Amino acid sequence: MSLILLGLIMPRIHLTDLAVAKLPHQAAQITYIDRTLPGFAIRVGQRRKTWMVMVGKQRRRVVLGHYPLLSLKEARLQARHLLLRDHSPSLTLKATTDLFVLQHLRPNTKPSSATVLERLIRVHFTHLE
Repeated sequence: MSLILLGLIMPRIHLTDLAVAKLPHQAAQITYIDRTLPGFAIRVGQRRKTWMVMVGKQRRRVVLGHYPLLSLKEARLQARHLLLRDHSPSLTLKATTDLFVLQHLRPNTKPSSATVLERLIRVHFTHLE
């Protein structure tokens, strides 16, 4: 199955060392998307083969390196790290709760209400940590 996007052919294949080595160089660039790791691909042009990964909601293309200087195993590992880093939360629940209490709860509510609400948040949302 192929994706045709703006006239560019983007076939989906299972990227293996043998498959990557056999990909022919072309005058026009062709991007081969990996079936096993979403967002991971190799772009084959006239002179080189370039590893890349699409990250974020805007699907920003990040170049990882060139084949054979960067092996499939190393490129896939870098792609996984970029994809996981993009989706992992930067703040823990405790840090987010602390910020919420300091910036919104205490300045905008009575002290007694702030204490009760803070206790309720900390008691009832501990299972999410």
